Amino acid sequence: RDLHLLDPGLSREKAQQIKQLVERCQQTGMTAVVTCRELDFVGELRLDIPQRVTIEPLDPIRIRAFVNNYIKEPPDSGDKLFWQLASENALKRWQDFVDDVGESPETFWLANKLPEGKQWGFDNWNWDYWIKERAHPRSMLTLAQTPYMLYMMTQVFTRRGEIPQNRGRLFQQFVDFLLLKRERLSQSEADNLQTKLADLAYMTQKAGESGTSFSRTDAERILGSEQ
Repeated sequence: RDLHLLDPGLSREKAQQIKQLVERCQQTGMTAVVTCRELDFVGELRLDIPQRVTIEPLDPIRIRAFVNNYIKEPPDSGDKLFWQLASENALKRWQDFVDDVGESPETFWLANKLPEGKQWGFDNWNWDYWIKERAHPRSMLTLAQTPYMLYMMTQVFTRRGEIPQNRGRLFQQFVDFLLLKRERLSQSEADNLQTKLADLAYMTQKAGESGTSFSRTDAERILGSEQ
């Protein structure tokens, strides 16, 4: 579970339990796999396991492959979603890049420089501008680097045929999908729960820096039931 969301005392207790479990597995020849966010793998949770795998964010090429494999119908829907995430301007730049440099998605999306002998625009001005543009932190592709977020985007797209470019609206549609489709709540139940969750979020905001967690009593008081 997410140790960083728990209070410090409980985090240390859970970390010790995980360490003891891993040590027991190592002593008996069993295989243990521990997963966590990279920033959490420090301090109490550092396990000194020799084999370590760091999962990298999805790059645009893998994002495009995922949406095309996931959305089969109607034809070209995967690419339609991908270019909505990348932006219409990115699509125009890609088309221009193919004309001037050649069709190389690896270079366009991942390389830091053009292949030897290639040039895009006067004194490579187009390339330099594109390098800055593709790294923009507000790009929808940045959100799509996380597999779960990308999956949620496919759910919104397959139901609505498009992805809103406003992140607030996008997350609202995520919540609608989770409550209505996954949790199978009625519209009135979902609206009521969202209102109460908003009150709970506002309470944590008012608490300032200490507002990253809340007591069970506060949660039940605002949400209205143990469930």
